[in-house]
Amino acid sequence: MALGIAGFDSGIAAGEQFDYASLMRRRAKPVEHASDPSKASFVRKRTVYLSQLLTRVPFDVAQSILSTSGVAGSFVCREPCCRHNLRGALIQSREHFVYARLNEVAQMRSKPHAWRKDYVCQQLIASRQMAAKIVNTFQDSRVPTFEHLDVWSRVFANVGAESVVN
Repeated sequence: MALGIAGFDSGIAAGEQFDYASLMRRRAKPVEHASDPSKASFVRKRTVYLSQLLTRVPFDVAQSILSTSGVAGSFVCREPCCRHNLRGALIQSREHFVYARLNEVAQMRSKPHAWRKDYVCQQLIASRQMAAKIVNTFQDSRVPTFEHLDVWSRVFANVGAESVVN
């Protein structure tokens, strides 16, 4: 949206998927086949979207972040999903994702087209700084590297350089 692109199907956002139908579908009860590993069905790992990182993180990482004093305050969500509970993103991760994304789109739409790229670049800078804080705070844990934020920043930098040349 910041680059004036209406949609995408690959590239820097290939890992970012949104399936509204599955989001609205009732959650199935988990199937356990602990006694026979060959019957184990695919279970998608639960993730939580943290808009301050522009990233979905594994549930256990989000739980650590939202439970750590000095870090959790940076991840306050003011949307209805989390209004009554700091850990609302964990309790209602699907709803939290929808509200967070709707807020991001509304913020982007409120900016004039000419400012959107700079707005996203500033968000990426803030997210990269927050990611560095998380990686440093949880060095002994298995937290993501957040390298995709660097890739996105390089893409935006390249697009900016091309627009100056053209």
